[in-house]
Amino acid sequence: MMMFLYKPATTPIYGQIQGNTVPVNDEVVMAISNERLDNLNSSVIIDSQPSNYRMKHRFDKLSVVGNIQIDLLDDFYNRLNKLKSDEHYIVKQGKSKDEDIKDLYYYQILIRSRHNKKQAIMINYMPTKIDFKDTPEYKGRGAIRIEISPQCYSTDDMTKLIVYLGKRKRLGKYIYQLLKRAWVTRIDYALDIYGLRLSDYHIGYLAARSGEHYSNEGELQGQKLGSSESEHHLSCYEKLDVRDDLVSLNELPDEELQIEIANWRDIQHYRQFLRLEVRYKPRKKKLLLRNLHSLHNLLERVQFYKKPLLAKKGDLEWEALLSGMTLPELRQFIKDTYPNTSKALLKRLGQRLKSNQIDIFNKDDLWCDLHLLIDKLGILGKPQYWQLSHRQMWLKMWLKNLKKPIRQKIRRRRIIM
Repeated sequence: MMMFLYKPATTPIYGQIQGNTVPVNDEVVMAISNERLDNLNSSVIIDSQPSNYRMKHRFDKLSVVGNIQIDLLDDFYNRLNKLKSDEHYIVKQGKSKDEDIKDLYYYQILIRSRHNKKQAIMINYMPTKIDFKDTPEYKGRGAIRIEISPQCYSTDDMTKLIVYLGKRKRLGKYIYQLLKRAWVTRIDYALDIYGLRLSDYHIGYLAARSGEHYSNEGELQGQKLGSSESEHHLSCYEKLDVRDDLVSLNELPDEELQIEIANWRDIQHYRQFLRLEVRYKPRKKKLLLRNLHSLHNLLERVQFYKKPLLAKKGDLEWEALLSGMTLPELRQFIKDTYPNTSKALLKRLGQRLKSNQIDIFNKDDLWCDLHLLIDKLGILGKPQYWQLSHRQMWLKMWLKNLKKPIRQKIRRRRIIM
């Protein structure tokens, strides 16, 4: 994995720095992976509520599975196999490669924009027979799976992609039939809060039974609450918003890149933010794509607690213990270490947390902006236009309003003889 190098200021802004160090030009610098750099220009700004922090949010990943009529399935697979690269998109076909997917679907098609390599859609198809259930309540896993990263697309670019696939010579009407029947299997929601540090509060996630700290990268910290196998889990990690510089930084050769990052006086060179990322994997067919507006508030389980958690007589030293544990880990530690008094100690911990709970933003008010996130999905978030009769008129208006590049007129000079 490529590492970006960060040289701290003589006096660190946030106190003592911990993490891995790497020597560059006989100096010690901090290692920051490219996973901690991001561009939030395309995220939706949250202006709907007063807060001490500037916030943005977005959908990072969306996976759906669906079916079309069984008698049309062979024709649909045939159309997928005939998709070819052109001047707009690069099409790569082959067997499914992802470790979590190849046991479920035989084949995959990756369609990537020629103009923006981060704009890509993955289509997996032809289910394997492994664990393929077929009962009145459960009709298999779905013939087709689609995965896309919405944050990489503008509203128009998302619509262009679906309309492109919906052309008669490509997937045609099948893409819209698929969307009508599709259900969500995974959705990643990211709330980004500028200027907030993971160390500013204790963060809890209701019903999370496990937790872990990510290895620190310089001053950037992270933790995970809940299991990846559960229906919900929360990741909290600090990142840098390098904006459009993300592309140019990624294109630098390793040595030049290391020098560039090493020359930063401190991480305030770019804006630091805390990401709260909720991954939701609905069981069965709980959330249909056409009902995305009914998505429940993915932030409702997130809790913030002021520091420090002061201990009273009979308590454990909560703050000292939490310096090296997440809240789920502390609860498990109490159960394992004090089996005879664990119930009383857990009750005391709950009381301290309750007295220290604080709301740094209004979850309900924030979730009222869900429609803005869905609007950014373009036609993918507008089920009314999956119907041909409604779509035709809307597409005419959309194409009319679509911004087209303006060609500069070449002025001819008159030559006077």
